[in-house]
Amino acid sequence: MIGSGCAWWIGRAEVASSLDYVSAATDELHKGHFDSALDVLMRARGRFPRDEAVLRWNVEVHRMQRQYREALAFLLELSRAEHLHTVTRREVAGQIGDLLFESGDYGRSAHFLYSGVSGPAMVHRRAKADITLALPYIRPQIDYRPIDAKLVATIWPSVLCGFRGKDRLCILDTGSTMSTLSRSVAELVGVTDVRDFGMVRDSLGRKHGAHIGVLKSLSMGGVKLSVLPVLVVEDERLALRDPFGGPENPPMVVLGLDVLSRFRVVFDFSREVVRFDRPGGMVPGHAEDSLLVEGCLVFPMRVDAVDMWFILDTASSHSSLTEAGLAALPGGERRVVPDYRRPKSLAGRGFISRKVESMVLQSSGVRFAGVEMPVVERLTSGVFPVHGVLGVDLLRHCRLTIDSGRILLEQVGSLPSAKSDKR
Repeated sequence: MIGSGCAWWIGRAEVASSLDYVSAATDELHKGHFDSALDVLMRARGRFPRDEAVLRWNVEVHRMQRQYREALAFLLELSRAEHLHTVTRREVAGQIGDLLFESGDYGRSAHFLYSGVSGPAMVHRRAKADITLALPYIRPQIDYRPIDAKLVATIWPSVLCGFRGKDRLCILDTGSTMSTLSRSVAELVGVTDVRDFGMVRDSLGRKHGAHIGVLKSLSMGGVKLSVLPVLVVEDERLALRDPFGGPENPPMVVLGLDVLSRFRVVFDFSREVVRFDRPGGMVPGHAEDSLLVEGCLVFPMRVDAVDMWFILDTASSHSSLTEAGLAALPGGERRVVPDYRRPKSLAGRGFISRKVESMVLQSSGVRFAGVEMPVVERLTSGVFPVHGVLGVDLLRHCRLTIDSGRILLEQVGSLPSAKSDKR
């Protein structure tokens, strides 16, 4: 999505300061114009190669693209600066440690994580640094081979996984950054080195407490992953309960992007299977490039002829609009009608009182017509807009492929369409 704001420098590029470039880039990010912001920052990098603010924002946009090697290079350059004015050296070290840990370079991350134990991420970094002693120096490679696993008939796409000889039903959750186990399951399968991890956010931006530990092994349809850092939460967080009840035997394990992003994953809901394969084999098609925003995978969708960014969330039973999405929608508040529903989510709660009807959504190779969506409040930092969530109510009508940050939706059979749609 490219906005017109990137033309701001025409006629004045030679006199623009580094702060002018950064201001223009952040304005484009606030509007959801990622390509424009990236273009501005590339130009800024050319003119001000060692400017602190330019380096910091280049780190952010490359992290959003999951280009960790490039982001790390910018952080290392920032750490070599003679003077820093807007960030401390401890924070730079901590961010280096975060990147190394996330990319599986556990051994090298420890020093930087301990050096960066300060500020809002203090508890997270200390806990991650502590558990590196129980992790391999480098994350082991996966022995890739095509595997088809059966999708178990639940609200969310779930598969049976093995944990040291114990099988458990696991939700495949594209809306979670890290894989998560309930405390009872973590104790049963032998999660070790558990540390307090402080507060984490769910896909709606709400905070809750969690611990982090080390899972010794995990098997998905015959593919084995060894030694994996995982979050551990209280059973009630994954019980999927609300004031009116909930499932008697809910899945107590969530496999997030830390696992799924290491594969080419194909959800074939029509055949009730999910395929895991070596990444990098995306078939030609109308695939969309996704971004990582506040721990969630977001990708572009066109809603009633307006470009928006939606979270891809296979653990959400209902697709929804955020307040930002409602504001961007043609007609906005005038299109809201009363609604009442209790959507199931991993938090197990949520009451909706408003919805928008008769929308048309387009992305990749699919077009959903006559869609209605509840309006859900989502807490956000505001750096980049999130307009909505695409959940399993629509995804189950598609074949979904996720591969190396690209998302492909393909039509399988007839898509849902409401009679009220007049377009």
